[in-house]
Amino acid sequence: MSFNPIVYSQLMRLKKSNPLIKKPEITAPEVQSTGVSASVTITCSSYAPLYSGISRDKRKFQIIKSGGSFALPDWDAEADADDYTPDPTLDVDDVFRVRVKDVDVDGNESEWSEFREFATADTYIEQPSLSIEKVNNKATLLPELAGSDFTIINGSDSHDSTDWRIKRDADDAVVWESLGDTSNLTSIQVESESGFDRLGRDTYYKFEVRYHGTTHTSSWESVTMLSTDAYIEDPSLSVEGESSSVPETPTLTGSDFSVYPSEITDTHIQTDWEVRRVDDDSLVWSETSTN
Repeated sequence: MSFNPIVYSQLMRLKKSNPLIKKPEITAPEVQSTGVSASVTITCSSYAPLYSGISRDKRKFQIIKSGGSFALPDWDAEADADDYTPDPTLDVDDVFRVRVKDVDVDGNESEWSEFREFATADTYIEQPSLSIEKVNNKATLLPELAGSDFTIINGSDSHDSTDWRIKRDADDAVVWESLGDTSNLTSIQVESESGFDRLGRDTYYKFEVRYHGTTHTSSWESVTMLSTDAYIEDPSLSVEGESSSVPETPTLTGSDFSVYPSEITDTHIQTDWEVRRVDDDSLVWSETSTN
């Protein structure tokens, strides 16, 4: 088959003048609306290919401040989603324009939507401060995180939930998070859970918190800190009769409580004991003892 550059050029012009994807529409915020939350969600129409079976690859979102240019957008994001919540949040008491377009898996693009202009309110949630439980100025491996009080500026709102997150500083990978937490609003104890044991020793992490109100959302607060190299040494365990025959109610004995390095002091306040079946790991007995 021969290649005809003239026909190819004509097809490309036809493709550009007749997009294969319907131009998306912005449905919220409303045109020329004022008093919009700085944590507004840009809501748009659904992805609509003109021919079925062609999936969307992404939707592009661009936001500029008053007087800016879409050639250099202040917020420039891509996601396979209909809607978008700017992160970081928009500036308060300012005017913005937003536009969106769709791209399918074949690389075809829709036209940009008509831009939508709106103004944000001067009401916002004050960015919280964050403190991390530490020893010798280094984060503990299962630290308690504590945020400041929930404070709303120039208005009213209620503290509905909090996002807590820890990321490894080297690659920004999330190692632990509790998002939309309605129980731990201003403090949380990081605990071992499925897929997460504890922080790595002597490693830099970013500890982050963000507050959600009914209407507004604060900016993320982020604190970078080195984790401690101190830890409680894993105990050894002896079981009565383990070398011959274990009785039905054996005595379990753990080794001495020991902290590394030795110059770090800590207090042994609790021990968790468990007995599990080998074949299915089901719990047979457990007890927590306190000193």
